[in-house]
Amino acid sequence: MTGRLDAAGIAARAAMVEQAGLDGVWIQDSLIPGVMRPEPLLWLLPAAAATTSIEIGTSIFIVPLRHPVDLAQRFLTLRALTSDRFTAGVGAGSSKPSHDSVGVDFHQRFKLLYEEMDTIRRLCDGESVGGGEPRPVAVGQGRPAFVIGAWHSEASLRRAVTEYDGWMCSAAGRTNLETMAEAINRYRALGGKRVNVVSTCPLDLSAPTKKMSDDDPFNLMCDPAEAGRRLERLAALGFDDVLLVKRDHTGQTRCSRRTSTGRDPPGPRAAAARRDAAVAQPSARRARRRRPCPRTAPRTQRQDAFDRRVNLR
Repeated sequence: MTGRLDAAGIAARAAMVEQAGLDGVWIQDSLIPGVMRPEPLLWLLPAAAATTSIEIGTSIFIVPLRHPVDLAQRFLTLRALTSDRFTAGVGAGSSKPSHDSVGVDFHQRFKLLYEEMDTIRRLCDGESVGGGEPRPVAVGQGRPAFVIGAWHSEASLRRAVTEYDGWMCSAAGRTNLETMAEAINRYRALGGKRVNVVSTCPLDLSAPTKKMSDDDPFNLMCDPAEAGRRLERLAALGFDDVLLVKRDHTGQTRCSRRTSTGRDPPGPRAAAARRDAAVAQPSARRARRRRPCPRTAPRTQRQDAFDRRVNLR
């Protein structure tokens, strides 16, 4: 799909995503000089207005770069305008230039994240904090779902279990299956039972298939059948969602949801549009809202319990 990515263009793509049977629209956040992305919540609004059922989310929103009272107001507003379809994937950020651009101490980012998210959650739950008491709209009650984005730090995993609606790790960079397995095992050992998301997973089903060992960066740069096998491994580990980034920005590569045999690949499934328009990421919706965690379902049912999400960039 070609055309400008103004409000009408975003709305048209979001409607196409929903009509195709996919499950969500997500966007990243960045204030890195030279690669600054659109303001995430503003971009999500036309996508939400053009759809009725798909999930709208951030992956991730860098909380320490903004004021918590302002963010609480914006999160509550978007939740109300989307009829409770908004999930806020939040994190501390991993790029120092983003923090430098707004004068935030990069080395204090996790401390700031935890403190500010405590304020945001309390404000979204209706408390008054430091004189702040956002009441942006009368429509809807309660706060959006909050999923914390982190690699595998002990502090973040503990908070994901006790304070958040789920945990999100990234497949970008050096993250591999061995790291993911270790992290999710620790998450489970701490009592984690809620949604687990793998975000920013590279996807190109036309790429030459190369062997991927457990210590290689996780990716879906392979043929559809191999992609299905890799996704099934994530499913077996206990991940509910996989957010895919389609590498081909030209839109010329056909993104198939079926294997070479004509059958859907096992485990999480996804389709993707152009990289500059959308990013697909296989994922299950929040278990607390939609269905029991796929890990508790029979194996024959689990692969059908995984939804497909698309992330606007």
